[in-house]
Amino acid sequence: ADAEGRALAATAIAVADQLASAADLARAKDSRQPVAVVRGAERFRTDEDGPGAAAGLQREAADDLFR
Repeated sequence: ADAEGRALAATAIAVADQLASAADLARAKDSRQPVAVVRGAERFRTDEDGPGAAAGLQREAADDLFR
């Protein structure tokens, strides 16, 4: 159960957040390097997600605990 007593059934992994964290680790903060290129992330997208990144990042209202 979570802190509110609701049963935990599944966890949706926020792949975009994990990729952003990994990219931040790949570059030094003082390197003046503005970006890190992440390749191979397309394997985490499925046809069910639809086109674009937003489709995989947005949850349905019924599934969003913070809405």
